[in-house]
Amino acid sequence: MNLIEIIAAIIALLGVLLTARSSILGWPLGIVGAGLYSYIFIHSVLYAEGVLQSLYVIFGIYGWWSWNKTTNSKKLGVVKRLGSRMLILSFLSWILASILCGWFLDNYSQSEVPYLDSILAVGGLLTTYLLAKKYLQNWLFWIAIDLVSATLFFQRELYATSVLYIAFAAMAIHGYFHWKKELELT
Repeated sequence: MNLIEIIAAIIALLGVLLTARSSILGWPLGIVGAGLYSYIFIHSVLYAEGVLQSLYVIFGIYGWWSWNKTTNSKKLGVVKRLGSRMLILSFLSWILASILCGWFLDNYSQSEVPYLDSILAVGGLLTTYLLAKKYLQNWLFWIAIDLVSATLFFQRELYATSVLYIAFAAMAIHGYFHWKKELELT
């Protein structure tokens, strides 16, 4: 498992780095990394994270398609800000879906951390959607999710993944400022 985890971490790291730099090549790498991590998380009894990674494969295809369809002469879709109404709706949806998913895992699985697993997984799903739509604030959500995830993965002895998620948080900070600059130029 350690070798698979290290390979998945490297691929996922490259995918996020390229996506943060607005490169469409980040999406196919993200798809491969998510497929590997689905296997890793299911075997680590982090079921919501495992399902999330499977959904990341689908979202990766959507993100790749979404960015590709807005490409005219290699220019990706425009970075935009999430309005306050959409921000509140997103946050409330995150809370409600996390509670439901956590309840399900708590009652129908052997998960030792059903609610935390659910909060991170649902947050990751929502934030991936915001990333695909090129909302600037997606990076702020990622920073929080990645730092909490790093702690959880360390506790589950997924050390390479924990380091990866710390790197993800750093890249999310970079992505935020890169996209903010992009937004100011439009």
